[in-house]
Amino acid sequence: MPQEWRDVFSIGDMFPRLTPEEARRLTDELRAVIGAYRRDTREERATAPEGAQRVSIVSHILPDLEEPPGSGEGR
Repeated sequence: MPQEWRDVFSIGDMFPRLTPEEARRLTDELRAVIGAYRRDTREERATAPEGAQRVSIVSHILPDLEEPPGSGEGR
């Protein structure tokens, strides 16, 4: 991986405490943010800035099943 990509490489975990409605809103907001960037289509690849590469974004928003409901304990 080139140094310029190593400098921006990111892996992380976050564990917010959300209601189902908040989780839906977060999902919608993440999709909106990511959707503001160009998609990997033939047309958009042709007009992408020099150095633009396809990146992978993985998202999982689901309850922590290891925590008993209502326990109040979090990560």
